[in-house]
Amino acid sequence: MIDMYADIGSAEEALQIVERMKQRRMKFNVSIYNSLINLYMRTNQHDKAIEAYRSMKEKNVPLNFQTFKPMLQGCHLHSFQDEINKDINASNTISELSKSVLKTMQSNRKM
Repeated sequence: MIDMYADIGSAEEALQIVERMKQRRMKFNVSIYNSLINLYMRTNQHDKAIEAYRSMKEKNVPLNFQTFKPMLQGCHLHSFQDEINKDINASNTISELSKSVLKTMQSNRKM
């Protein structure tokens, strides 16, 4: 649902769903976090995307390719890029091919 609302440009509705989930103390899985990060990045709320990313790590939700991709595409904070790079290298939940693609994306951003 979060992705659907984000895709049609209804960020407010997507965020309302997230707030209702928080109020009900629902546990966020990797898909929900990834949707949330993607939504925040698409709406230029980079600080909130970083907050969601770090929350995933704190709660031991596995990071995957779909977690890293929007962060690399949209976040311009070099100090945070270093954190992402360390997490990509340490990740055992994404393939070596995916790691290579993510590193290429990151390298292209630095040019």
